[in-house]
Amino acid sequence: MLFWKNTIVKILVRAMSISVWQYMHEFQPMTTGKPLPLNYKGSIRKDCNVMRFIPTMNFNGQCREAMEMYRKAFCGKVTGLLTYGEVNDPAYKLTEEQKNWIYHGELVFGDQRIIMSDHVDMHFETCYTNFLTVMMDTKEQVENAWETMKEGSTVIYPLGSIFYSSARVVFIDRFGIRWGIMTETAE
Repeated sequence: MLFWKNTIVKILVRAMSISVWQYMHEFQPMTTGKPLPLNYKGSIRKDCNVMRFIPTMNFNGQCREAMEMYRKAFCGKVTGLLTYGEVNDPAYKLTEEQKNWIYHGELVFGDQRIIMSDHVDMHFETCYTNFLTVMMDTKEQVENAWETMKEGSTVIYPLGSIFYSSARVVFIDRFGIRWGIMTETAE
């Protein structure tokens, strides 16, 4: 019983000195009792340190427009863009309009990237259960990104502060992608 009391006291004391969000992200399971450093880049399994998760987003003819909006909202850079017409794959029976659709696009934000494309070979459906969370340094960055993306969006949680974030907004953009944009610290 004393172990749990001491553990709870340590958690409460530590949580008061840093943000709740930061604490949730750096704390290892209670069995070790040691926090992970915020700059932790390792893996529990040594053979898994080379992995990178790269989100891939699919569209129904609006990929180029979405790439431009995300580039502007998050200060990104388009590093790759290939159309179906340029690929000229005979497996695809394309309309003239679809030849200009994006076969493969890459948008880079610092050392991270998103792969984007239009679908021509399957029925397009939007999935709201998966979404991207973008952590910003400042409230102003969240507000600017939201200002860029809000037109035609469906708001789930309006822009505002919450106990773990000084600015948070959750919405489905006009392309059907669900986003959570927030800071990692409360005011």
